Amino acid sequence: MIHSFEKGLSSLLVAWILIHAILSRSAPSPSLPWLRYDLHKVTSLGDNVTVLPTETAILPQEDVFRASYNRIEFLKAYFSHIQSPHIQQRFKAELLHPIEEFQALVTTEYTLLFKDAFPHRVNEAAGLPEPQRAQAREGVNRLLRKLDMLNGNITAWAYQNAKVDLRQVDARENILTQGEAIWARRFRSIKEDIDALLEQFSYYGQPLQYVGSLCHGTRGRHKGKSAINMDDFDVDLFVVHAEEWRRHLPVIRDRFPENFSNGKIYPLGTHMHELQNLSHAVGHALAANLTGRVGKSWRFIENTEIVLREIDAY
Repeated sequence: MIHSFEKGLSSLLVAWILIHAILSRSAPSPSLPWLRYDLHKVTSLGDNVTVLPTETAILPQEDVFRASYNRIEFLKAYFSHIQSPHIQQRFKAELLHPIEEFQALVTTEYTLLFKDAFPHRVNEAAGLPEPQRAQAREGVNRLLRKLDMLNGNITAWAYQNAKVDLRQVDARENILTQGEAIWARRFRSIKEDIDALLEQFSYYGQPLQYVGSLCHGTRGRHKGKSAINMDDFDVDLFVVHAEEWRRHLPVIRDRFPENFSNGKIYPLGTHMHELQNLSHAVGHALAANLTGRVGKSWRFIENTEIVLREIDAY
């Protein structure tokens, strides 16, 4: 028991040392163009999965950020499912936790940059003037250096432990392609199961729907349109019922104004017990269905909320 605790504590310490080293790095890393996924590659992996590495960027270097982030996601998928049990186990024990912690932190930093540049969605259409664009570019470049460093650490680990040289173009593209396919199959499988589960629930005869990254496998602009992390995602549920929306709206505006935003009613913490109970039931069902398939599946129990809308438009 003591040995297991000490081993776990040691692994956690190593993880946080790695994360701190990456996030605290201020000096530019050497130019490593092989670290970044081919920006001109557009991969379509099925009806519901399309990762687009290039499109008109709102933030400077958005496409490069997305490509670098996705590369980490696909490498993580490859080494987490590699056929060698020894290498797979070693990767999960040594690198998986710090990679996932890093992904969460770098995504948060990018989101903060985005929201600082565009406080409101209406601001996005106008784009960024200089010098605000230059300031945003500097912030994104800082994140790219951190992504480069983590990509470099994964490359070094792969060479030492899996005898794979990711600096070689053919080897890199082969592994990235396999990792992307693994990621896509996992996404489709989990999405299909969630869709089937949601069909078992309704609100006064109206089906439950969702928006967000689970729809197509890519996250929003505020996260660089990067690939969904299947161990760190939410199911952003809503239901459309005009009559119920109109019936509850006066009470919400009078007693719970903070639970009304952009035409949407958020039921948790209000008088809307039926929708609250339905949210809890769906959350428990998601947690049970996804246990062992996604990280921290228990989070769905507390984080699931079915938003009430008057109309279907987002």
